[in-house]
Amino acid sequence: MPHELPERYFQAFHHSLQFQYFTECGCSYCQSHKAELSANNTNKKSFKKVLNAGEKAFKRLFANKNYKPEDLFKMPEYKALIDETAKVFNSAIAYEVSDTMRYYLEQDVFVFSGLKTHAQLTEARSYLKDKEGNVTPYYKFEQKVLKLNKTYNQNYLQAEYEFAIHSAQSAERWENLQDNEERYLLQYRTAGDNRVRAEHQELAGITLPKSDSFWSCYTPPNGWRCRCLAVEVLAREHKKSNSKEAIKKGEAATTQIGSNGKNKLAMFRFNPGIDKKVFPPKNSYSKIVGADRVLKEAGKYHKTYNPKAIREYKNGGKIIQCDLVDTQANDYERVLKVADFWAKQGDTVEIMPKLDTYKDRLYNVLYKDLIGTKYFGKMPDLKRNGILYEHEGFRTKKHKNALSKMLSRGLKQSDKIVIDKVDCTDNYLNKLIKFRKHEGIDITELWILDGSNMYKFYP
Repeated sequence: MPHELPERYFQAFHHSLQFQYFTECGCSYCQSHKAELSANNTNKKSFKKVLNAGEKAFKRLFANKNYKPEDLFKMPEYKALIDETAKVFNSAIAYEVSDTMRYYLEQDVFVFSGLKTHAQLTEARSYLKDKEGNVTPYYKFEQKVLKLNKTYNQNYLQAEYEFAIHSAQSAERWENLQDNEERYLLQYRTAGDNRVRAEHQELAGITLPKSDSFWSCYTPPNGWRCRCLAVEVLAREHKKSNSKEAIKKGEAATTQIGSNGKNKLAMFRFNPGIDKKVFPPKNSYSKIVGADRVLKEAGKYHKTYNPKAIREYKNGGKIIQCDLVDTQANDYERVLKVADFWAKQGDTVEIMPKLDTYKDRLYNVLYKDLIGTKYFGKMPDLKRNGILYEHEGFRTKKHKNALSKMLSRGLKQSDKIVIDKVDCTDNYLNKLIKFRKHEGIDITELWILDGSNMYKFYP
């Protein structure tokens, strides 16, 4: 890449961001808002920590004489900048959101923070040499990155933080909406003052059911510093809007064609609650050279729960699994057989991943039904129609001993278990069940896996 290209590349990038963050509205408030950011935020400890982390990251880059996306999560200074940035955005997420929503929002924040850090390190890398290819002395490099640090980690950070607040609030409100569309509708409302953008004012009063496709793209915030929101109203008191007309207005409000012929505002066509994201998925940082490699590396450092159907049957049954499941585990094939049997009966069965610890935030998402129970901290193998089950197998030839151990291990994980078929009588198994119930051990269901077939043994 020629040395002069990065300079032009990032000039265009900053022009775009500054236009989005600071001059989109055009009102007197927004014109003065940029100048107020420094005074308002240098006193905030969290913002100062980001600035300090930025300085250390740039010093590390200069010492290394290079930067590549694969370094982003390996170098402590780079990772610290990501983490401090994420802390600022995570503080915008309301305490009231569910553990599930919080997990997804924080996951998005981590990715966004990684992309933002990558963008500034990539730009700083271009300062290592001058236009003639000579190594830049540190004092000149430092002069440039000090300005860069303030731009990214003070000015841009504030605009992004404000967006994060409104976006996270939108996700929290969406999560708590009523499902009764005969009684409740959603209504688009602005802040109602002279700072409201004209195009957003056109959306004011749009009233539609929660399920209307309008809300999948045009739920506020619809731009940086947008203060609009969607509120629940009683259907009997409000007339339903025309959906097609509303969508046209939504398209107009999120359309602004740049000099490159692309729509700068299309990225805001998402719903924080439905998509479970704080920031626009196609934000400007995601378009920086090397961003695809950052996304790949980010997946290694932040567990991504992305369940998807791996088998589906005509009766509606399906097996769901995420990338965190270890398909090379010793018992995976037998767990899959259990899942397949139930799926063929029309059930929805999820093969559950094993986490390193129950302290992982994802635990409260995957195993939330165990919170407050004696099984909290356990990680059963399967979820059938929302109910957790544990599978236990055996390897020994001593079947009676194996049967006892399978019951003991399985019932520590769940009161609903599936065990492999053993060469023992039903009488003997019933005695073991009776003994354990006498000891106060809960046994709600017991299934037997026999090859590819399965049957319910108890009750």
